[in-house]
Amino acid sequence: MKGERSTSQFVAGMIMIAGAVLALPSHAKTASPAPSAALEILTGPADAAVSIVVFSDYSCPYSSQLYFQLEALEKKYPAQLRAMLKQLPLEIHPQSPLAHEAALAAAAQGKLGAMSELLFANQKRLDRDSLLAYARQLHLDMPAFRQAMDSHLYRPLVEEDLLEARALGIDSTPTIFLNGHRLDGFQSLEVLDKEVAQELVKQNDAQTIDASAAGEENNESIGQALFDKLKESVSAVRGPATAPVTIVEFTDFQCPFCRQSAKPLEDLLAQRPNQVRLIFRSFPLDFHQYSELAHEAALAAGDQGKFWQMYDLLFANQSHLERADLLRYAEQLQLDVPAFEKALDAHTYAGAIASDRALGAQLDVNGTPTFFINGKRLTGVRTLVELEQLVDQEARVAQGAHTEQAAVTPAKQDTNFLVLGSEASPIQVTWFTDVRSPLAMRAAALIHVIDQAYPGQLRVQYKSLQLANHADAELASRALIAAGSQQKFWPMYEALAASATQLDRDTVLKTAAAVGLEPQAFQEALNDPSITESIERDQAEVYRRAITGTPAIFIGGVRIDGLQPDRVYKSAIDAAFAARGEAQTAASGR
Repeated sequence: MKGERSTSQFVAGMIMIAGAVLALPSHAKTASPAPSAALEILTGPADAAVSIVVFSDYSCPYSSQLYFQLEALEKKYPAQLRAMLKQLPLEIHPQSPLAHEAALAAAAQGKLGAMSELLFANQKRLDRDSLLAYARQLHLDMPAFRQAMDSHLYRPLVEEDLLEARALGIDSTPTIFLNGHRLDGFQSLEVLDKEVAQELVKQNDAQTIDASAAGEENNESIGQALFDKLKESVSAVRGPATAPVTIVEFTDFQCPFCRQSAKPLEDLLAQRPNQVRLIFRSFPLDFHQYSELAHEAALAAGDQGKFWQMYDLLFANQSHLERADLLRYAEQLQLDVPAFEKALDAHTYAGAIASDRALGAQLDVNGTPTFFINGKRLTGVRTLVELEQLVDQEARVAQGAHTEQAAVTPAKQDTNFLVLGSEASPIQVTWFTDVRSPLAMRAAALIHVIDQAYPGQLRVQYKSLQLANHADAELASRALIAAGSQQKFWPMYEALAASATQLDRDTVLKTAAAVGLEPQAFQEALNDPSITESIERDQAEVYRRAITGTPAIFIGGVRIDGLQPDRVYKSAIDAAFAARGEAQTAASGR
């Protein structure tokens, strides 16, 4: 059939790609590689306890000040701090985009820090001739640097960072994420030093949290008095007052993780209609520009008996929450639009939102979604399976039944979807990837390179990663898992990664036919609820592991973000073999 390729042909193609873009040594005198998020790593080991990600603009004076503060910080914490620069050239700085491309072209030759120093120190001279002069000053491979600049080789990576910034609601520089905690604007060295010191105490020199341990976190009880306060003066509630389990949800309509939580909660209420009461609390985060007014809109709709209908619309249209959008949703719900508009203009419900936010602060809520289930704190996205297990456990406690285990153990945490190797293969490789990413083909090439280096030794597990700026990522993930049921994961992966247009269901069905899938069986698999559960588990794990980019690969206890040289992965695999050998020796008593 046209378009069908054998597995061996696909592997050969992947290895050929890998030979071109992954196997180059850092000193190779060739053209720069295709864009890679690894180029944005400024300094520090992958296992550093503190990670600082900075969205920066080379023309921004505040970004310049912050950069030199970071340098001082890096010297103080050389082994405990990892810094990454994200590209955010602002429209008001016309020379900045090319400067960012120059920085990445220098990064490909191991000189991101040195080039960044020159760019930040010479912000008035960022024209092309000046950039070439800086490259010569750093003794870069000038033909490779010029080629990267002339072909705009690194523009896709700059654009990816711009999309990521937009998804996070970032519109100014510098913006800092320190172990996920957001800091806006220039920060003094004293402030940064204090933040890092606090994180080192909290982290105890451990950056990567194991997923099974993460499932046991944040289950402390806030006490009955505070929980009773949470249940008072509520704006919106679902479920009977007699339900044995009450869930209080602090949420933000512009938060992507809150949107992911909405469907499992909806399903939970449908599955446990007499057991669960859900109470809504507003917690719009400061850095979400449109969230506060969206919360006012929901409460204004609630005054007309349509809160939960508006709730669904706001989460379904999370990228369209401006005032005109809210008025359109009011019309769609057949509200009294003049009364609705008057409530928005008068900010009638701002006080109620401020009250919820103050209550959340009292309870140390610092992110969304945060839940209190019969007084027990739970943070982050949870699957339907996990929520059902928690509710059933709390219902038994409320009804006086004995329970030996206070913390929930997530069911079916592992999707066990192997794409290479078998259960008998000794080393587990867990691969989080978004097939709609520009880096998808290179990520697949990498996986095949390391698999070929250890034939029969690796069991490679695929995990669905859906970046916020890829609207078709979930559909693509479903298609991959469905194709896997007919042993066509890799042909489907290649076809989806190569597609330049946004996917819809018809396109996916045509692609499935082109790679040789049986149509009826594929459609049935595509609709299988178990795929939804699998993707939800993966996304919950993405959130718990704080994965923000693709690919992210776990080998043994080692986490590797972005595309790194293949020797990095081989080193982790060798360490996993060594640890396995030591464990076997200890078990045998020798």
